[in-house]
Amino acid sequence: MRTHPHKESVAADQALRASLRETLGLTEARVAAFDAGTPLFGALPELDSMAVATVLTDLEDRLGIIIDDDEIDAETFETFGALAAFLARPSRHSAPSPRFWPASWKTARPDPPRRATERPFRPLFANAGG
Repeated sequence: MRTHPHKESVAADQALRASLRETLGLTEARVAAFDAGTPLFGALPELDSMAVATVLTDLEDRLGIIIDDDEIDAETFETFGALAAFLARPSRHSAPSPRFWPASWKTARPDPPRRATERPFRPLFANAGG
């Protein structure tokens, strides 16, 4: 079931603001002042290449999505609006990512058969002291 696109953009905006606040240590007032045209990468000294990876990972967790490396380019982090629009794309929210499926959705896999050459685990010093 898909949500309304407006709800997706609001959720993406809120998640992005929270992520920038928490991962970059920005104040609430500073992040609240961001609008679509606020420059990010190159304008925020806190947002370096390592911070980009941290923000992306945090956003994946917050939104329950997976962001592939080939989806990201310099334009994605150019402005707050560009990053928020990237996160709110309807295709990102059409189905839950397998990484976040409830356990009941996953198929149970039996343990692989043991090979005849495998031996049961024995403690290293099982015969010590005897």
